[in-house]
Amino acid sequence: QGCLETNLTNTLEIIDINPDVGSFSLYMNNATSVAGFLFSIEGAEVSSASGGSAEEYGFHMSINSDSTTILGFSLIGAVISSGSGVLIDIAYHNTFDEFICLNDIIFSDQDASQIDIEIEEPCFEVELYYDCFGELNGNAFIDNCGVCVSENSDPDENIDCNGDCFGDAVVDECGVCNGNNIDQDCNGDCFGDAYQDSWGECCYEPDLDICNQ
Repeated sequence: QGCLETNLTNTLEIIDINPDVGSFSLYMNNATSVAGFLFSIEGAEVSSASGGSAEEYGFHMSINSDSTTILGFSLIGAVISSGSGVLIDIAYHNTFDEFICLNDIIFSDQDASQIDIEIEEPCFEVELYYDCFGELNGNAFIDNCGVCVSENSDPDENIDCNGDCFGDAVVDECGVCNGNNIDQDCNGDCFGDAYQDSWGECCYEPDLDICNQ
């Protein structure tokens, strides 16, 4: 009587790649129970690692200080049973290479023995982002006059008070755009009532007798 042939291969697959938000998932098919895993991400920095069967089985997941290596294990000795499904969801940022790859992949069983695991395509391609200054992952942007400016710039900094790009209109001391301070009276008061008499004296209406001496 023949024996039933069983597929004992342990595999990983990168799925659900979303470069717009910077995320992907790892799908695992494991014939062997998994007690822990360790792998590194090349080409970007890891923002978070959560979800999937790792979270379902209560695995503690940590990211190293340089945001490139993910470690997952159970603090109480739990294992991920054999089966298939999403192992973990990963978010990334600061992409610095055209390819994001999984490297140094180590999986272990409950006896701390290494599990052989295969991944057919350990990399996926991403489009690098350069800002208008040509800086990779930079934050410079094009302002409202078509000028590349630094991230903390006012997008209207090249627009004058008339709304003209690169115009020379300015707000005068009376708050009037391009007013040239013509709304100041002879005392320098905006919209004031003082005026110059025929002698060149600056006067108010009640002082006409004094001004006209």
